[in-house]
Amino acid sequence: MILTQSKIPTQKKYDRLEYSEVINKNLKVMDATAMVMCRDNNLPVIVYNLFNQGNLLKIVNGENVGTYVGEGKC
Repeated sequence: MILTQSKIPTQKKYDRLEYSEVINKNLKVMDATAMVMCRDNNLPVIVYNLFNQGNLLKIVNGENVGTYVGEGKC
């Protein structure tokens, strides 16, 4: 869940989180209401560093980039 490593160097990278963990820990991944809506509709979220070139393509190709937020196995 790192947007820019240089701005917040102490951020912790998670490989996987449940919706409730994001909400309860107030991790600021996205708006809490949006996270609840994703949870209620069983929509997984992948949080990744937008500034690393090629990350989106890696995600589309199934590579483990960023943090998976959801229920069950990614």
